[in-house]
Amino acid sequence: MKEVPTTKIEGFIPNAEFFAEFVEKTKDVVLTSIGRNLPQEYRHALDDIAQETYFRAFKAMLKGKAPQDEPSWLSFLARLAQHETWRYLKKEKKFQDKHERWFLEKYPQEEKAELRFDAFMSFFRPRLKYRHWEILRLRLEGYKIREIAQMLKIKNGSVKSALSRLKEKIARFYGGKIVF
Repeated sequence: MKEVPTTKIEGFIPNAEFFAEFVEKTKDVVLTSIGRNLPQEYRHALDDIAQETYFRAFKAMLKGKAPQDEPSWLSFLARLAQHETWRYLKKEKKFQDKHERWFLEKYPQEEKAELRFDAFMSFFRPRLKYRHWEILRLRLEGYKIREIAQMLKIKNGSVKSALSRLKEKIARFYGGKIVF
């Protein structure tokens, strides 16, 4: 592994070039640490967690609280990535619990299986990105993946990826396998 850049220089302010080099040299450690602590069903959040890890590392550099040698940096980043993963999972669990309670209050358990389509859509619509909402809407209207990609001017793979994430999100809430 190449040497990790130091931040010990007086008055040093890490710039974009320095930080890009720093990320390139340490990304394996960060991604490995996140991967060890992140369950498979949350892998879609890996980039967000890594970004938050590096954001916190950058803040530590600016405050002068960052380690000064390579072994310390690597263990600092591994711990930081681990804690960011735990923080994300705690936040995600809190979000799921809150919305599941709301949903069960609004739709009693015996009605859950017979939930009307419009109620389903009104529940999930505010929780989806606009692009995912459009893809889901078009798919449920019967359009093929290729047609959706052409309509939205995106790649077929982007449509497939969005549908996969939507299926995961819906399956996490309802349990079981979802097919559209």
